[in-house]
Amino acid sequence: MPAVMPAIHEVYPYLIVRGAGAAIGFYRDVFGAEEIVRMADPDGRRVGHAELRLGPVTIMLADEYPELGILSPAAFGGTGVALHLHVDDVDALAERAIRAGATMVREPADYEHGERQCRVRDPFGHEWLLGHAIGKAAVVAAAPRSPKADRPNIFPGLRYRDEHAALEWLAKAFGFQRHALFTDDDGNVVHAEMRLGPGIVMLGAAPECAEGFNVYVYVENVDAHHARARDAGAEIVRPLADTAYGSREYGARDLDGHCWYFGNYRPA
Repeated sequence: MPAVMPAIHEVYPYLIVRGAGAAIGFYRDVFGAEEIVRMADPDGRRVGHAELRLGPVTIMLADEYPELGILSPAAFGGTGVALHLHVDDVDALAERAIRAGATMVREPADYEHGERQCRVRDPFGHEWLLGHAIGKAAVVAAAPRSPKADRPNIFPGLRYRDEHAALEWLAKAFGFQRHALFTDDDGNVVHAEMRLGPGIVMLGAAPECAEGFNVYVYVENVDAHHARARDAGAEIVRPLADTAYGSREYGARDLDGHCWYFGNYRPA
């Protein structure tokens, strides 16, 4: 593996949906998302890329492209989400991941939108889109995405068959550092947090989310947020309740099946 770990600057959840226009409206109406960027195909039928700001964090989103193997949870029993890591050196990080057991899904290549990208699948089935800027346009577009004055309030969540092995692999392959770990009496991981730069990925129990990916969002008034989501037609999959670890939370599915959790717990 490379002796020097390539620096990773930002982590963006990227949602693939069936009907991006409707999804953008849903996230705006239910979660208060602000639309930053929308790039439609020339015929206007599909959205190739969009960005929504939720608090200090940006969520990326695109329509399905079945001809490219890009599908949403509505198309199959898996996940339509890839984690997009902005890094210093795509090729070096991809090599590091492959040597650690990942599978190359799409080889590194330069793209017209100003980024060099590849896609890898980790040994546990989750896909990661790795990219670094190769043109001025990409640098300019990225500049307003991460207000550093605010603490993050949106966190990607992953489920693994072997959480302990996943914690070790994420550290070995991508350079994540353990931020928090909570286990039950049998040593099973109930909740874990892995930090990379200013970003945190959560791992652990989310039984309502069979596809293995979810998004957790910190909100100040959970009850009001729950009422807003319910009134907008969100499917509540985890009732609003106080937890044993001091958070008040609920879970919901959006119109395309993605699983979201909202609560007043916020990682330090």
